[in-house]
Amino acid sequence: GSPTAPPAPPPPFSFSPAFTSSAGALAGAKLLQLRRHFLSFVLVFD
Repeated sequence: GSPTAPPAPPPPFSFSPAFTSSAGALAGAKLLQLRRHFLSFVLVFD
């Protein structure tokens, strides 16, 4: 039989689910905002 893998160490605080989800939401909102700016920019200067 193969040896069982050692238990993974607990993730650091910065990678806690709550933090990750809120950070992901913030990043997503920023990306959407940037893309909207970029699209309007491209449309104006097409």
